[in-house]
Amino acid sequence: MAPPPPPPRHEVQSAAEFFSEHQNIAGFDNPGKSLYTTIRELVENSLDAAEAIKVAPQVSVSISEVTQEALDLTRGLEPSSSSKRMFYRVSCKDNGCGMEPAQIPEMMGRVLSGSKFGVRQTRGKFGLGAKMALIWAKKSSGLPIQIRSATGGRGHRIVLDMDVHKNAPKVLESETEDERWRGTEVTVTVGGAWSAYKARICTYFQQLAIITPYADLEFAFGDKLTLKFEKRSEKIPIEPKRTGYHPSALNELLLSRLLERTTKTSLHDFLLKGGEIAGLSSAVVEDVAREFPRLPSTPNAVARLSRFLRDAKCKPPDASVLSPVGEYNLRLGITKEIKPSYVATHTARPSSHSGHPFIVEAAVSVGGDEGIYRFANRIPLLFEAGADVVTRVAKTKIKWAAYKIDPKVDKVGVFVSLVSTKVPFKGTSKEYIGEDATEIHDAVKSCLQHCCQQLKAKLVRRDADKKVEDRKKLLLKYTPDAARSLWKVLEPLKASADPKRSTLKRRLPEHISEAFLLEHLKAAVDEIPRDEDDRGEEHLLPFVFDRPDLSTPFFFHHPLFSLKLPSPPNDSVSSPVLKKPKLGILEYCPVDDDNEGPAGDHDPFFYSNLDDDDDFIDDNMTPLGGGDDDHKNDEDEEVPRCPKNDDLQEEEEPEEAAQGNGEEDSNEEEEEEEEEDDDEDDEDFEPPE
Repeated sequence: MAPPPPPPRHEVQSAAEFFSEHQNIAGFDNPGKSLYTTIRELVENSLDAAEAIKVAPQVSVSISEVTQEALDLTRGLEPSSSSKRMFYRVSCKDNGCGMEPAQIPEMMGRVLSGSKFGVRQTRGKFGLGAKMALIWAKKSSGLPIQIRSATGGRGHRIVLDMDVHKNAPKVLESETEDERWRGTEVTVTVGGAWSAYKARICTYFQQLAIITPYADLEFAFGDKLTLKFEKRSEKIPIEPKRTGYHPSALNELLLSRLLERTTKTSLHDFLLKGGEIAGLSSAVVEDVAREFPRLPSTPNAVARLSRFLRDAKCKPPDASVLSPVGEYNLRLGITKEIKPSYVATHTARPSSHSGHPFIVEAAVSVGGDEGIYRFANRIPLLFEAGADVVTRVAKTKIKWAAYKIDPKVDKVGVFVSLVSTKVPFKGTSKEYIGEDATEIHDAVKSCLQHCCQQLKAKLVRRDADKKVEDRKKLLLKYTPDAARSLWKVLEPLKASADPKRSTLKRRLPEHISEAFLLEHLKAAVDEIPRDEDDRGEEHLLPFVFDRPDLSTPFFFHHPLFSLKLPSPPNDSVSSPVLKKPKLGILEYCPVDDDNEGPAGDHDPFFYSNLDDDDDFIDDNMTPLGGGDDDHKNDEDEEVPRCPKNDDLQEEEEPEEAAQGNGEEDSNEEEEEEEEEDDDEDDEDFEPPE
């Protein structure tokens, strides 16, 4: 009889061994995705390091190809001529806080060690970072990782390896540099497939520029490809704060671990001052202290305390510990990278899922690049988009037609960013969020609806403007044909047109001007005496004109009266336009049966030096033909009134009284002589042609 087989050997596997065997959990599924995940982990560490000291991140990534032959020479092996594998040397440099030399081995060479554990918002999903890159480098190229870091003084250079079985770092080289700077530079050589994941890597950097528009990003693949994303914003999000667990997020296992490592001696101090549990009010703590006088030490007591805390009425989780990108930065990032025609953003009210606070920010763009862009804790999610809650809501829960949006015609972009102390990822790769998270589902739907509502008003105006523009183009299209047809119809009529019609059209304004002039002159002389004895008497009439071309006297003759204006000082007028009232001489001449009078031999509507376009607006005979601009400065000037005959006589009486009776005879003789001169002037006057 054969002896029984020996019992299986009991072994303990370290964390490094576990992740090296199950690297797909950390995103190292295949060589191409492993290259992508290596770049992503290094970049996200650099962003965290810069934001920790509140400076705008400056991250530079470069990749160079390394052949199998060159790799063998680097390792001191005999070159292999048969292998054509390609490796890639990835280098990432930042301007972050840097690391102290003593901290570098533990932070970069031990799996599940770091400073981001606890209840806080972090970019990393496992706390692995560059440690998985080092594990993948050991499995693919066999080369260690090189770290250069400085905190503002002299830098330090370390070549680091890892003992995977012990999950412990091994320092191969360590030296101090003379250069003073701040930041970290990590260089690692890994296997990969650049051609298969080139598009994914470029997309990652573009989406990273959208969600971090305050960072300068640069990526170069040798001399073949260079991407630069310059920062657009100076507003850096606040640093996430660490907080305690909310009572609704506690379970027996977690509560037991918290009770084991606390230094408090009473449950009251543990709940209020321990910092491990948040959201409890003083009243709730007093109730718990009365129910549990001492710290629970048995599993049953821990179970009772856990159930009591979950059932207590507590404040909702505090969302102030989160660090969303903000609508301002999100809009700037979308505008810079997507270049849409329209964009709308909205932030949902903070909520919680399974005791962890979260904030959803969303944006919808029309025009530019289309697609669904997902972000979790400000990092892009590129894989397994079909099962994600954002994709499901955008494709099945939003009625785009109700908001005047047609996804088949309009280039629609959907952007959703979720930040939380614990993102409820699904699957081992943690690349998507499940639709079963009801609170997140409702927040995403509400955000997208608010964005669409904002876009609706803009799109309605866009459609209206488009209709007007289309109509204008349609009219312009047929305008030449319509004009050509009209010309064919009107051209024969031009030859048979009546010349009298054009003459009448030209002379009509002249007759209208004559009628206005006559009407105003009649109104001006209504009060002049009309007796036979007043024949030939002159009266002063105010007349305003601003025509510089009046080089000859202005006359108007009518069977009832005549108007004469004095000539300008010189015949050749070169002075500015006259704008002050001038005193014209109005002579009243009633017409007898024998048609005598100064105007008896002339055309009753004859006048000279009056332009066809002149018109009059008041009794002062103000012409309008010179243009509105010529009269603007005179609107406020008061036109002086000319004295009437009675006023002139009243002014002359005191002077006549002073001269005495001895001068009356001489005055009568002078008046007779003036009347004779006026008669001679009337006989010699000839109207101008």
